[in-house]
Amino acid sequence: MFNIGIRVLETPCVKQATLFKREFGYTCKAIGALSTLLKERCYFAIPPLLHAIKILQTSPYCITAAHWPLMQCCLLSLHLEQAIRVLKAPLFDFTSKNTGLTRVDVMRFFYYAGMVLTSLEQYDKAIEYFSQCITIPRRPVSQIAIQAYKKAVLVQILIDGTVYEAPRQSSGQIESHCDAYLALAKAVSECDAQSFDNIVEDQASFARDGNAELAAKCRSVVSLNLVRRLAMTYSNLSIDAIVKKTGLGNAEEVMHLLGRMSNEGKISFKVDKSAQTVDFGGIDSSDYAISQLMKTLTNVVGAYEAIVDIDERVCTSEEYATARDAAQNKRPKV
Repeated sequence: MFNIGIRVLETPCVKQATLFKREFGYTCKAIGALSTLLKERCYFAIPPLLHAIKILQTSPYCITAAHWPLMQCCLLSLHLEQAIRVLKAPLFDFTSKNTGLTRVDVMRFFYYAGMVLTSLEQYDKAIEYFSQCITIPRRPVSQIAIQAYKKAVLVQILIDGTVYEAPRQSSGQIESHCDAYLALAKAVSECDAQSFDNIVEDQASFARDGNAELAAKCRSVVSLNLVRRLAMTYSNLSIDAIVKKTGLGNAEEVMHLLGRMSNEGKISFKVDKSAQTVDFGGIDSSDYAISQLMKTLTNVVGAYEAIVDIDERVCTSEEYATARDAAQNKRPKV
């Protein structure tokens, strides 16, 4: 059925496909429904779905029944670049008639588009799509909207560590399905690492929703906010004390986080290696940044030298010379 659907979408006759847009749209949705069962085949559905979008679109801004299957296939096959190409155009028109497009199809598109952008860590754009999904009215509350709301809460944490505020047009009933997520956001905003860890450990809903990895990423935001608060409260603090107060694993993790925050311009610090303390007194932390840069450059130079060495050994090997000569002899003579 999946392969038959692909062959239908690959039809070269645009006129024929245009006459049967509704059937064409239903075929796209059938491929989307089957893609979760045939993940290894999803990649082969991407070109036909792109072809279907061109046929079904009445304008460059038009959402079609092929959009959400494309987003889903790109996610499942990990070929997100095709989805991003489609998302470059602002897509807001879903008024096309006789194409099989429904309100649920539009919600699915916004939801999967948000997931694509979240996978690429384009959080600001992702939350726009999740919010669009939430605002589409539906009674009773759609599971798609609930899942979009949950992901929006986590993405908002990753953006700035605050609690997500749903658009006014969204249904207030959605929040009643997301207690654990809202509690997690509150723990982050209050820099309560202990509550955050307890919520993640006690709630199986994050794994059930496929959000365990995203929730784990939010833990770093708690540590970041705690370090920022410590920098505003103390002028000098031992590394061990920072480890205990932030819940980070060890001194190395503390230094990594401090370096990242320094590079982003969020704090400045200086480390007293002999006393194992960190001075937050506004002293420039460029020494640490420079050391990290030198470490990166050393790794790059090492990788370059390894590549050059491999290239030299290949080019001077007898096997390579034999294969090269054989390939040249096979070329047609002009």
